[in-house]
Amino acid sequence: MKDSNVDTSSSNRPVWGWFAAFGVLMIIAGVVALFVPFASSLAVELIVGAAFLASGIVSLVQIFTTDDGWSARGMYLLLGLFNVLAGGLLLLHPLEGLLALTLLMIIAMLVNGILRVVIGLQSRPEDGWGWVTFSGVLSVLISLYFFSQYPGISAVLLGIFVGVSFIGDGAGFLRFAFALK
Repeated sequence: MKDSNVDTSSSNRPVWGWFAAFGVLMIIAGVVALFVPFASSLAVELIVGAAFLASGIVSLVQIFTTDDGWSARGMYLLLGLFNVLAGGLLLLHPLEGLLALTLLMIIAMLVNGILRVVIGLQSRPEDGWGWVTFSGVLSVLISLYFFSQYPGISAVLLGIFVGVSFIGDGAGFLRFAFALK
């Protein structure tokens, strides 16, 4: 079946192999992440910590190297300091950071689910309102299950999400590659 959103002109055909290779690589990475979910979770936590730290450092450098009467300088100073502190804490205390990030993810999933239920119910009788509501209820139930398993689930949950996400993204890249071919 041909995807009408994909340009299959001859100029795109040579690159399909790169997309396919990347898709296979992502699927392999996802499977590996599922086999070692603790290591994957810890890697996610460390990457988030490094990103916060780098963001904070860049913000602080920008604040102290820019001299143009910037009115939001004080707020960016606080934001930069917060990001440096958060990143530093995540990097210095990775297991505690893993607990915090997992809890944050579970809360985000719960709030997202509640909002989708509300949106779904408010959009009745539009097409698809039931699916939106159903997906919201499912998110709420799954997040409540995760809460019941917290903090024990913190060691592996982020890694499992990363693995599943990589496998899904890899499958998407493969589908795109074969549509280009």
